[in-house]
Amino acid sequence: MEALAKRERLVAVKLERKITKETTMKMNLTKQERYKSMGQFACFVHCWLVPAAGVLFVVVGLAKVASVFGEAELLGKLDPVFGLVWRELMVVA
Repeated sequence: MEALAKRERLVAVKLERKITKETTMKMNLTKQERYKSMGQFACFVHCWLVPAAGVLFVVVGLAKVASVFGEAELLGKLDPVFGLVWRELMVVA
């Protein structure tokens, strides 16, 4: 009975060491190496799609801010839902 318990503890320790070693190896990888190990699609999403979406959001946000200061006729009219002038509504949003 004691031999069996001792053997189980030994197996558990070996498994713990293996898991720790694999985790340490994964931590030493660069970001792109980790994504490549996940697969080609994950690398595409994390390396290209997310930064491209961020750039797009920044450009659209800057265009929205610039349009508030424009002279368009629509910006002076009231919004039917909130009852604010469109210019004020865009500044709030």
